[in-house]
Amino acid sequence: MARKGYTHVVNRDTDADLVLDVHGSRGPPPISRSRSRDIIGGDDWSSRCRQRACRVASIVGFVAIGVAAFLGAGTGLLRASMAPVVVLVLAKDGRTRVPEEWEVRGDAAQLIYGVEGIDDASGKPNLGNGYLGASFGSKWMTVAGVFNGAKERSHKALVPAPYNFGPRIQASATALDLEKGMIEQIFHWPDAVAVQRTYFHRAWHHVAVTELNIDNTQNSEPLRVELADPLLLDSDDFSLHVVSQDENNTCIEGRTHESESPEASTVSIALCRANPKEVYLVPAHGTTRLVFPSTVWTTLDALPGPSVLEVVKAQHALVAAMPHEELERLHLHAMQELTVARIEVEGNVELAKTINASLWGILSSFREDYGSPGSPGGLVGDCYGGHAFWDAEQMIWPNLLMFHPNIAKDVLQYRFHLREAAGINAARAGKAGLKFPWESAVSGYEVSPWGPAAREIHVSGDVSLAFWRYWQASGGMQWLHEVAWPVLRGVATYFASEVVTTSVGNLAIRDVVDVDESAGQVDNSAYTNAVAKLALTHAVKAASLLLRSQDIGANWTRIAKALPIPFSHEKKLHLEHESDSDGTGLGVIMLQYPLDLPMEPSESNRHVRRNDLIYYASKQVSSSAMYWWTVAVAWLELGEIDLAAKIVDRMSQNVRGPFYAWSEGSGPWGCSNFITGAGGYLQIFWAGYAGVRLTDEALLFRMPRIPPDTSSLTLRGLTYRGSRLDVRITPATISLKIQSASTHAPALFVTHNTLSSWVPLSPVLEKSFPVEGVVQVATADQMSVGLTKMK
Repeated sequence: MARKGYTHVVNRDTDADLVLDVHGSRGPPPISRSRSRDIIGGDDWSSRCRQRACRVASIVGFVAIGVAAFLGAGTGLLRASMAPVVVLVLAKDGRTRVPEEWEVRGDAAQLIYGVEGIDDASGKPNLGNGYLGASFGSKWMTVAGVFNGAKERSHKALVPAPYNFGPRIQASATALDLEKGMIEQIFHWPDAVAVQRTYFHRAWHHVAVTELNIDNTQNSEPLRVELADPLLLDSDDFSLHVVSQDENNTCIEGRTHESESPEASTVSIALCRANPKEVYLVPAHGTTRLVFPSTVWTTLDALPGPSVLEVVKAQHALVAAMPHEELERLHLHAMQELTVARIEVEGNVELAKTINASLWGILSSFREDYGSPGSPGGLVGDCYGGHAFWDAEQMIWPNLLMFHPNIAKDVLQYRFHLREAAGINAARAGKAGLKFPWESAVSGYEVSPWGPAAREIHVSGDVSLAFWRYWQASGGMQWLHEVAWPVLRGVATYFASEVVTTSVGNLAIRDVVDVDESAGQVDNSAYTNAVAKLALTHAVKAASLLLRSQDIGANWTRIAKALPIPFSHEKKLHLEHESDSDGTGLGVIMLQYPLDLPMEPSESNRHVRRNDLIYYASKQVSSSAMYWWTVAVAWLELGEIDLAAKIVDRMSQNVRGPFYAWSEGSGPWGCSNFITGAGGYLQIFWAGYAGVRLTDEALLFRMPRIPPDTSSLTLRGLTYRGSRLDVRITPATISLKIQSASTHAPALFVTHNTLSSWVPLSPVLEKSFPVEGVVQVATADQMSVGLTKMK
């Protein structure tokens, strides 16, 4: 079922005639699981100059050099480079369409591929670097933060894809390289073969590259290669015009038609690309490499003076003049840094591919130096307008927090920067504090087309919880003071202003939209009240840590304790809200995880938790990928391994096509590239099977276990308090060691609930414990408090 206000999800991309679409089966059957690394690295001036401050500081310099080169070098500068390269050898039987390397790396779940082209959109791989995103083969791409349309008409703006060209024959196979962040296609002629690589540069995120390597070594005749180039020079979202165009390059400039709010501005965009020729001749017994860079900038990027067109021309000239091997090396090095953190499973290749593809769907939509909120369809999708919902904080973002905290930190900046608009939202509703919109895009004001969305206020609690989770994971006191505190205090103030006292003296939050939107507006939504209680509690804790207790409401602690979570003593389970609807109960189940709402660890409470799960899961008939992940985590915490495994299998029905893309529904409805589902699915493995929990005092692993049909589960690069941990779980033991640590990271210690002492973690020796029980990791400052609470 689509979200309220959207009768259906429209895919504005209808490119059935494109020659680059190749999809099909999921490749070879499961054999084994390993995770070897073969990505080249290195370090020089250019690889060190990837951070935004360095990039912006260098813009003025390369504009001066690059524009001169662009204008002075004539038609030769942007010509595609041509150099000999051997691609691969045709099979003797003429039937093999997949390189052996694909099969080997596919068996290691590092690469996924499809053969025998189909037109189903679910069969297209997605490409993204956190700034540029696209469904491969589409005539359009999206750029982070660029929207068009006012208020509820706001939607991601579609930009003409400048890199979308290739041979005028059907590709034999397409691969998505999950480690290298590239899409490869194989093209066959009777006596020749070509590999085309396309990637959005992970280090230089304004750059897209298309590379075509043609091997004609087995042909005694020259090969004529015709290229199709479906570049569009117009868009429904931009007023575009061609600034310059010749046989070697095209530069386009434009501006969105309409800003989201009167306070916001329309966005200018400029792109340049190297043009392909219509025909290339490859000599007999020869090889040819063609490299076509494209560069995209907008006025949302920090530009210290030059116009966006000057900058895009300058960087394009710089990239075109750079040796392609160096350009590719920088991209691969950035991808290597990105993939040091991951989830590994041994012995189940199919599961490993689903996990790796799910993580790719998320990472392709985010980057460290460009804080973007994330939307259900990721950067590549325009479902639900590309708006940010609560999905960002509850389903998607926690994976970034645990494995890529620097990206998670930048994502939170999106909400922090829009706190002024959140204050205006609250004031317009007659409330105090910060009220974040149900659907958010650029301005921070409500952009949902659904009227009641203004009362789906739990999203503010979801935002507050994310800020607190980041503090739990990082322990950064300066960040808590400068960034988190204004948000924590503002959201707590807002919820306190929402609370009313009933005629019988009880507290209530009235007329809200629950997680189960079909219930309409209700009183005392269990989920809304729960996140309100947490927001108030965390603000009080933050005030104590920051010595700012004088800046909180005198009644916040009382409200947090007294605000009710509706409960049926007759049914012995929690209700969605006071009216006791028979809805999906998603919000009720989320009280167990991810909210971890404090409950006494008694058998009676285990009975209530079980009742909640049985009662509401039996009423869920939807195949939405948004629902089942939290049920699986909750069952695992109760030790119900078989029930959790059934849910994991059920969720896999929403994974479609040869590239393991998530769909909101298991049928033909909902959002494609549904990274909300991918995010929830990944949490099943680290929060469910590994039992990871963040508390104020420690990082916990509760009753860790391995997934079915696997021999081990490894959390590679799980991050806590500035250190990356490698955590390996087998049927009998959990082993931990430090992978790496930041300069100022405190020492970490580990213990088990059966022990009374701590041992230091190190990068040299693993520390192993039995899986039965709870393993706790803490700093020296946390140890005494944490061990007492764990026991």
